[in-house]
Amino acid sequence: MINSGFAKYSRWIFLIVFAVIPFFAAICFFQYGENYEEPVEIDYFEDLVFSVGGKSGAEDIGCGWSEYEDTEGLYYVFLPSYADVKDLRIANSSSEYVEFSNGEKNYRFAERDTIQRLETDIIYDVLLLGEEGNELASTKMKFICSESLPTIYIDTESGSLDYLQADKDNKELGYMTMYSVEGDLLYSNELKFVSGRGNHTWNEFDKNSYSIKLKDDEDFFGMGADDNWILLSNVMDDSYIRNKITYDMAVEAGMIGSPQSCFVDLYFNGNYYGMYQLSEKVEIDDERVPIKDMEEEKKMLNGENYNANHRFESEGEKKGVFLPNDCVEDITGGYLIERDYGEKYESEICGFITPISG
Repeated sequence: MINSGFAKYSRWIFLIVFAVIPFFAAICFFQYGENYEEPVEIDYFEDLVFSVGGKSGAEDIGCGWSEYEDTEGLYYVFLPSYADVKDLRIANSSSEYVEFSNGEKNYRFAERDTIQRLETDIIYDVLLLGEEGNELASTKMKFICSESLPTIYIDTESGSLDYLQADKDNKELGYMTMYSVEGDLLYSNELKFVSGRGNHTWNEFDKNSYSIKLKDDEDFFGMGADDNWILLSNVMDDSYIRNKITYDMAVEAGMIGSPQSCFVDLYFNGNYYGMYQLSEKVEIDDERVPIKDMEEEKKMLNGENYNANHRFESEGEKKGVFLPNDCVEDITGGYLIERDYGEKYESEICGFITPISG
């Protein structure tokens, strides 16, 4: 016969145990469960990087995904003009081996190997293999080489364009390197900043234009020394030549202050972003628009009075700043006029609205 006292204590022990177990389970969940992360699927081809050698250095470039030629898509490796596919080296890979096949022959390379016997404009079947030769990933890949264009590489401080693309006004530090068509190093230095540019094109298209500010004045391709330069995407023009022809016609016609420009291949953080138009920035400067900067002179004359506290605005006509001291004697010599609309016009301190075009 079971002792009644023991049975009573057993029930209490049973209740306590089952009350404590969930408590400890909850503690374990919060202590370890919140640190648990789902396994991240590796994109092996995003980690596949090739080293491109020039006469004065080497740059790393990655693969880009596109469905342009194949409905199922394939990876492209877009090479600068000075590159030779047979001189490429595998700079980084998450796999042990990279195997290329053209349907007749297979070529297998390890990290740090120089790629040989491969050609441009051929679609290869590519396998990424582990240490035991097991397949990790597969795709199609094509090497393409540019023709007769200088190359610009820009590495942002963050290593991505997320911050820049979040807002056109965001600025980020970076480093820029430029090579000639033949692979000679033309420029290599830190940037004061790179930022977005454009209004309609910035909001409506993936391929954006950018402004770059150098640490010092530099003369690129005989366009005149300056520290402000523009990278135009020309995204609204399928021919990519409308802006260039217009700029060149103005220069040939002798129109003072017309911006000079040239086409370049642009890489951001090792990824190819397309053909861009490197252009002078339209601004008052001896090497750009050689006119007198009366705004700076008025600021010097008026000091603290030259600010938004003295603004005036006549709705539908004009807006500006009242200047107590407006004694600039010579008001001739040229003006820069910019046609704006919407938010861009609203952000400017001074401006006027034309009665016909608005």
